[in-house]
Amino acid sequence: MCDFNKAFGNVSYWHLFCKLIDNDTSVTCCAVTRLIAYWYSNQQMSVRWRNISSTYFRIANGVRQGGILSPFLFRFYLRDLTTQVTALNLGCTYAGIIINLLAYADDMVVLAPSWQALQSILVVIEDAASKISMSCNTNKPCVWWYSIHVIDIK
Repeated sequence: MCDFNKAFGNVSYWHLFCKLIDNDTSVTCCAVTRLIAYWYSNQQMSVRWRNISSTYFRIANGVRQGGILSPFLFRFYLRDLTTQVTALNLGCTYAGIIINLLAYADDMVVLAPSWQALQSILVVIEDAASKISMSCNTNKPCVWWYSIHVIDIK
């Protein structure tokens, strides 16, 4: 399991919206991306405690926790990272397909056939995460080791 520290809160708007705009090929998609970028970059919040509210302040990064678009935006934010990991061709093979990363929103499971392969994958994850201002705790991965033995019965 790869644990991103405060994943949704640390998404850089600049990185995210540059990636979305660079990826858009149609006018409609580009307009939607610009609308979301405007919406996110102009949001303001205040803190309320009991009956007292603070003054409004801008939020500089992060996608909304529990927001319907947040898992999609976060997945897109990590696209380069996941592409680099899957391009390694290190992982567990199932039906002739190499699988090394299972991801949903900010949760990732890394699959590797050996400790060396796991270390190689984690190095790529750390490097790619640092390029998008994310920190991932790869020093204490939770490792489950399964050994499957096939017995030929005649």
